[in-house]
Amino acid sequence: MLELISENQEIPDGARLLLQIDSLPDSVEPPELTALLKYMVKLDCEFKITEAALKKLVSLAESCQQKEDDMNLQEFALIFSRALLQGFKSNTFVVKIIEKAINLKRIDLNIVQVYGKLIQSKKTQRLPKTLDSLIEFLLKKECEGEEDLINLEIFSCVANAAVLDNFWDHGISVMEKNLNNPNMKIRVKCFQGLQARKNKGHQSEIFGAYCSELLEKLKAHTKIQAALGVDLLETLTSVKYWDLEKLKQTSQEHWIRELLLFDLLTRQKANEFEK
Repeated sequence: MLELISENQEIPDGARLLLQIDSLPDSVEPPELTALLKYMVKLDCEFKITEAALKKLVSLAESCQQKEDDMNLQEFALIFSRALLQGFKSNTFVVKIIEKAINLKRIDLNIVQVYGKLIQSKKTQRLPKTLDSLIEFLLKKECEGEEDLINLEIFSCVANAAVLDNFWDHGISVMEKNLNNPNMKIRVKCFQGLQARKNKGHQSEIFGAYCSELLEKLKAHTKIQAALGVDLLETLTSVKYWDLEKLKQTSQEHWIRELLLFDLLTRQKANEFEK
């Protein structure tokens, strides 16, 4: 195929890599395989895998697993995760590789993002163990003072599992402890997970106290004693800035809109001031 390309025409790295994968034998020496996989990972968004290339890599990964060789486990898991994010369908072996990588703490943002989607589509195989591994990884990062997108994606996984009626003490405890997390997106995920648990008839004293505190604060300022719904509670959880005086002057049916609008405008002003 290379001969068909003009000598003056440069072959893109992605296309060259696909040709290289296509020409691989069924068995590849470990150093060559490692170099190839690391190069694929490095290319990231510059490389769009094809179904044929993915099939070849799955075959190579299966061969490695038969030999109990986990040297390139994280690279395989990351490449497969990116393929699923591109729209390829998962199979039981790919899910096994992703879960094994997580359980061995070989974790990357794309791997966690895809695992959240696998939870939502009910295609996991070892959900409780894998979620425990994610939480252990999360707690270690928090102890070391690290905050990044992986933290949020792990909370998404925990909340997704809770929404699908998968509850376990470790996950519940983590959600309860993060109801007041400075990151509003994490707060919302924890709220959604614990609310889903409540909807299934499982009570949490900490979550109940959190909701009661929000409601009492709101009622104390607005003097309104009417029942307040879950959507309002979730909105209160998601915003950083409240204008309770404005709510007193607004119909209750518009509270959610007013809370979101005030929070958005206040954060925009804060960002402009910082600049």
